[in-house]
Amino acid sequence: MIRSATPEDLSALFELEETAFSHDRISRRNFRHILNGANAATFVASDRQGLCGYVTVLFRSGTRLGRIYSLAVARRCRGRGLGRKLLAAAEAACRERDCRALRLEVHPRNARARRLYKQAGYSVFGRYDKYYENGADAVRMEKPLAPRRSYRRRS
Repeated sequence: MIRSATPEDLSALFELEETAFSHDRISRRNFRHILNGANAATFVASDRQGLCGYVTVLFRSGTRLGRIYSLAVARRCRGRGLGRKLLAAAEAACRERDCRALRLEVHPRNARARRLYKQAGYSVFGRYDKYYENGADAVRMEKPLAPRRSYRRRS
């Protein structure tokens, strides 16, 4: 099940962040800010055992771009297609805000994530040198998004 995150998810989000990433983690304070902010959307996947994954997408005023800030799936939940479903939720949120594209950064050695993004239609458009805390570069990827369909009433 994919749903919008709420402030009640804060502890579970922070716990997943701590186990999913070895560096460049989102702090509890930043998660709180993201969950209460108007310029972000976070979606979570859960099962009977708890939180399985999340995606956070940021929106910047004055642009028609969304940016995936973070996406993580718990080890115990991998292989269920949750990454793909969370990505689809982020894309839907971008379309609702009339974004023309969704961008992200990914570690060059994260083959699993890069494969997911490529299969979902993202392509490499650049690189950030020394992007991560440990000095690693980041690969920049983007997916163009079709505009939201608008229906006109017939007179």
